[in-house]
Amino acid sequence: MKELPQLKAEYEEKTKSLEEIINDYGDQTEKNMYLDQLRVISEEGDLAIEKGDKVMLSRSLEQLQELSHKVIFSNPASWAYMFNKINETSHAWTSPKEAEYYMNKGQRALELGDAEELKRSVHNLMLLLPPSEQKMIQDNMSGITK
Repeated sequence: MKELPQLKAEYEEKTKSLEEIINDYGDQTEKNMYLDQLRVISEEGDLAIEKGDKVMLSRSLEQLQELSHKVIFSNPASWAYMFNKINETSHAWTSPKEAEYYMNKGQRALELGDAEELKRSVHNLMLLLPPSEQKMIQDNMSGITK
């Protein structure tokens, strides 16, 4: 486990970053809910720092990361970004025929602005990727949260 000063620095950076993400990427209708969740996590994190509790602070960091992903993926543009990331490189699909089907469905959803269908297509495409490629794409997505 990391030392308290390092955890504290990560916590402060992630908290500030998440507030910006909520304001920049968050779905406008859910912005207040996300800010409330951030406030609750921040209160717990601040208490952990005050008590010098590394386990509690680590848990707050995990919650901040989860909330960050939730906020980003509440924005339909994130799904379009992820679809385009998948689309721009060739992959070792577990089922190329199924992958082609979902790529076509995703492309149509993108053209029609159908966010729900695009989410389903991206989800199904991710399931057709080998674990190493799934991780690579997920890491790429987490890069926009920093």
